[in-house]
Amino acid sequence: MKTSLISVVIPTYNAERKKDLLQCLDSLSQQKFQDLEIVLVVEESIALLNDLKQYFEHSQIKHRIIFSKGIKGISYARNLGVRNCSGEIIAFTDDDAVLPPEWATMLLETFNQHPEAIGVTGRVIPLWVGGSQDWLPKSLYWMIGCTGWRDSEYVRETNIAAGVNMAFRADTFNLLKFREDLGAGAQSSGKMWFPNEDNDFAIHVTSITRKPIIYNPRVIVFHKVYPHRLSYRYIRKYAFWQGAAEARYSVTWYSKRRLATRVAVFRQLLLEFFVSDTSRKRTGIGMKMRLYLFTLFFLTAGYVTYFLRIHRYNQ
Repeated sequence: MKTSLISVVIPTYNAERKKDLLQCLDSLSQQKFQDLEIVLVVEESIALLNDLKQYFEHSQIKHRIIFSKGIKGISYARNLGVRNCSGEIIAFTDDDAVLPPEWATMLLETFNQHPEAIGVTGRVIPLWVGGSQDWLPKSLYWMIGCTGWRDSEYVRETNIAAGVNMAFRADTFNLLKFREDLGAGAQSSGKMWFPNEDNDFAIHVTSITRKPIIYNPRVIVFHKVYPHRLSYRYIRKYAFWQGAAEARYSVTWYSKRRLATRVAVFRQLLLEFFVSDTSRKRTGIGMKMRLYLFTLFFLTAGYVTYFLRIHRYNQ
């Protein structure tokens, strides 16, 4: 297997996430493939910055800690991290992720087996905090930052990627950067916030290069899911802005090669829910249906709102 230095970029901003972040770093230190470089981009918190310096004081793992004084948001942090990477492969994960010991090995193996690929992505499995929420339909896992709604058992080409579990060849970033008006913490024009900066980058770069991203189900990351992500307040906000993001994609030139929008996938999986889920078990059906309809309503509201605002701005 050809070995390459893998740089892992982790944006972080909140000292309250210290415990999660240290667990993420512990999981990286236990990787079977050890030729890693961790690039931490710390936003806002000097206390967290000092804690991280202390954590790495006696560590042998390659690392860089950068304090961001610029634009806020995950996209800016990722771009700043990329500029400070020295690896041939640049990977991304979140500060509340836990990576199995085989993660880096499988990532590198996938790149070696697919020299035509510009990037690699994989599964993101929920790591429930405060009790399992297995009742949540997998078709709604996109709301909790996981991939159950589109997982496959087979290696395949794709043009989207999960931000908590994705990697690209370093020279990719000579062509394109993450859009800094998208993603968590960013302030988009017109005060509209758009998620999916990861998919925006993936769709754009595969369109430009005509090279695929490889989805490998054996490249796995566990993503912590706290109870607040299943509150109606959180779902309402996330679904609304997801709908707005889908509307934006529908009028963006590089989205034309996208396999399917999440709205289309949502409709398909809603049909699957009626056909299969209800026939298997009745427990929680009412709750699931309310959640589906609640989510669909705010997805639609966000979608429509985007076009109304665009129309108003163009008058």
